[in-house]
Order: sequence, then structure tokens, then C-alpha cells
Amino acid sequence: MSRLSPQQQHILVHVYQTVQAVDPALGEQGVMAWNTEGDGSFRASTSRSLRRLERQGLVRRLHYTAGRPRTSSETCRHRTTHLSLTASGLALARRLIAAGGGGC
Repeated sequence: MSRLSPQQQHILVHVYQTVQAVDPALGEQGVMAWNTEGDGSFRASTSRSLRRLERQGLVRRLHYTAGRPRTSSETCRHRTTHLSLTASGLALARRLIAAGGGGC
């Protein structure tokens, strides 16, 4: 696996910690609402990081429409409204936290 940028590490740890705070029993099945605030440059950078994390199989980007989740491949023109970690993303987030990196 290629190295992750600090922003990508931060996203993984943030998703993990947010989902765990809601219900630790959910593990990788937890889904969190996602919204990026900031200027256009920051939002674009975050979007690229999310796409890269998804390509590496670490997160699933979702777009909720009328209460029905759709994967990003189904709705490539829609923004990401929710994120979840894959099993690989969950394991990596735990390693990052144990190593003291990537935290919020």
C-alpha cells in the first residue's frame, strides 16, 4: 500500500473515532455523515483525498438520496454525504491511533 498523506490519515482516524463514539459495536459497518467546510481549494483537496482512499479500498463514499444510500460509482456526479470504513480502513485507522498519528 502506498503511503498516506497527513490529510488521508486524519480522515481515516476521524471517521473511525466518530463511528466508535456513536456505537463501538458497529466496527466497519458504521456510517457517518460527511460534510466538508472551508474554501473551494480545501474542499477540492479533501475530495481528492477521499477518492484516493476509496481507490485504495480504505473507505466507501456514499451519497444518500431519498433515504437510500448509493455508492459513489453509481452517483459519480453527486457529492459524498456519508463515509464508512472498509475492513482494511478500520485496521489501518486502529494502527494509526496506536502509533499516535493522524488524530483529530
